[in-house]
Amino acid sequence: MPSSFSKYLRITLFSTLIALGSGTCLAEKVVAVETITLDTTPPPPPPEMLFGGLREVMPLFPGCDEIAADYPSQKKCADSLMRTFIYGNLRYPYVAWRDSVEGTAVVSFTVEKDGSITGIEVVRDPGAGTGTEALRLVNLMTTKEKRWTPGRQAGKLVRVRFNLPVRFKLTEGTVPYPPPPAPPENKGSSDVFKVVEEMPRFPACEDIPDEAELENCAKVKLLEYLHENLNLTPIQLASCAAGLVVIQFVVEKDGTITDAKIMRDIGVGYGQSALEVVQSMNDNGIRWIPGKQGSQPVRVEYNLPVKFRLE
Repeated sequence: MPSSFSKYLRITLFSTLIALGSGTCLAEKVVAVETITLDTTPPPPPPEMLFGGLREVMPLFPGCDEIAADYPSQKKCADSLMRTFIYGNLRYPYVAWRDSVEGTAVVSFTVEKDGSITGIEVVRDPGAGTGTEALRLVNLMTTKEKRWTPGRQAGKLVRVRFNLPVRFKLTEGTVPYPPPPAPPENKGSSDVFKVVEEMPRFPACEDIPDEAELENCAKVKLLEYLHENLNLTPIQLASCAAGLVVIQFVVEKDGTITDAKIMRDIGVGYGQSALEVVQSMNDNGIRWIPGKQGSQPVRVEYNLPVKFRLE
């Protein structure tokens, strides 16, 4: 790799993040934070017109009318209650959890003049069930006894189109819904499991007694291996491509890797580069700690997400 390029790696739960630094990419590519841009206030429209965007007083999630008197305090309170409602009721879809899918879903709806919600639709969907879950959360709002505080324009109640972003972010405590299916009983020795009591892990940390520290150490060692053995071409680095690559393979009962293949790619050869570094583990004598079911080693299918981001 040319000396003008540098690379570093940072680990995050459920995904391996590979950040590649390049002055060229910094100069030519700016990644903007996802946001929803609201219109500026136009001249007052006819009373029955549907308002969209920023108005004098935006609709507010219910529960703060009696807590705060002025609008800024009410909005701060309502935003807090809405976040509590959303993330207190959010169910991370199993498929999204399994495939390490993250992102922001956006649900659009109209807050009527009586505070009811109508016209609910998903306008941004990261996939893997996240959009459907965001839609379920908004529909759940309609079952609440209290209605939204409607928006106002020039002192009059108005209908307002509202865009609600719902962020899906995997953390250490993320629990999928529904829970992962239990492995079938009485499996033969040739069967491949997807979920087992003890999942496979990268080796070199077996002297650590604490289970949580052991898992973290294994992830760090895996990250270090990827960092040291991943070979990227100047063309790949110059492409400034970014995204998630997923490599699937089977960890055999002896810790070797078989059936490695690309499940998700971002192009420019990144998928092939990730596949090659996984396949190199066998050649370099790396033997994973095999998965176990009922205290017995079993063959386990493993999905390794590798997220490339240029900085």
